Amino acid sequence: MVNPQEVGAYYRSSYNMSCANCSLFGNASAVSGFDFDAETANLGAGTYTGQSISNSLVVGFTTGYGLEVNESNGGTWSGSFSNVLAYNNAINFAAANLSVSGQQTTNPQMGTCYLWIPASSTIAGQNIGATVVDEYSKGVLTTTKLWTSTGQFAFLGATVPGLNDQAGKSLSDVGARLNVNQNGCELP
Repeated sequence: MVNPQEVGAYYRSSYNMSCANCSLFGNASAVSGFDFDAETANLGAGTYTGQSISNSLVVGFTTGYGLEVNESNGGTWSGSFSNVLAYNNAINFAAANLSVSGQQTTNPQMGTCYLWIPASSTIAGQNIGATVVDEYSKGVLTTTKLWTSTGQFAFLGATVPGLNDQAGKSLSDVGARLNVNQNGCELP
């Protein structure tokens, strides 16, 4: 998730939700990276078990939370945050009843990279964050590249004028917006 308007990943009145090897990059207007809370109109059983965030990165929610469990609407939460790096968030961890282990709060030195951990990062080789480089097929990671050497998405399909050719809004230039093989973020 890159530059969400409010929340990167919202777990509302959820059970057994997980996110492994996720990367969330925020901004000053976003409220939270990972946010867990109960919807007042739909509390369900009121006990939300099995939440899990692991091997993930949440950076730059400068006026909000990196990881927040908010019990103000009611309900209780259980689960874990493990091997998570939270950096440059107003509050990195507000975990309530979730266990927290292996947390880091150091600068990961991502540079302009969003889709993989660059070799120059302080967390290179630690299995933290997303790697969006190769295609999955039927749930299995392949060696088929998602990006061309010029940084363009490899599976664009036909151009439909006015629909998928809008600069800054469509797949046609998403590689440029995400710094794929450019601006100091070389494909691994």
